[in-house]
Amino acid sequence: MQPTRSAPNTPLAFFLRAQAWQLFLLNTAPALLVLSFVPQTGFTPVILILALTICAVPWLLWLHTLGATLGRVTQKVVRPHMAFFSFNIVYSLVFLLGFAFLLAEIFRRGSVGEEFSLVLGLAIPAQLYAAFAIYHSVYYVARRLTIVELQRKASVGEVLQNFVLMFFFPIGVWITQPKIRGLFAHLR
Repeated sequence: MQPTRSAPNTPLAFFLRAQAWQLFLLNTAPALLVLSFVPQTGFTPVILILALTICAVPWLLWLHTLGATLGRVTQKVVRPHMAFFSFNIVYSLVFLLGFAFLLAEIFRRGSVGEEFSLVLGLAIPAQLYAAFAIYHSVYYVARRLTIVELQRKASVGEVLQNFVLMFFFPIGVWITQPKIRGLFAHLR
């Protein structure tokens, strides 16, 4: 099952054409820039939260681009469930940004006030769903990538390698992105 549609011509299509080192730099360089301010400002949890948030956004955009493209390619083999996948990506982004701002505000104040008690109570189920949403999104993309590679339905065991490589993005991008570029090279 080779991709039959042309690669999307959107700004996010950069993620399909990019070299592994470009994605690695896009993911790590902004966070390193934020962390470079630690000697001047001192290390604070807000800086760590900001750095982690900056790292997660390109990773989630990469997952969304791959999931949307591979979902269209594999739709004849496996139902794509694109709405659920897209919801999980958007939910993860919104949750990540909202939770980062919430934690930054708590650290700025120095304590959790009464007004944050309810918010933190509601954050626990939201965080559990966010964890599920991220795992599901990575599995969705890994499964579809494996289907395109094997040109048939894939078992969970066959998907596991791509799942681990995508989940640990800074390392896995060096192996996964060349595969992706190879699969979509003829679409350009």
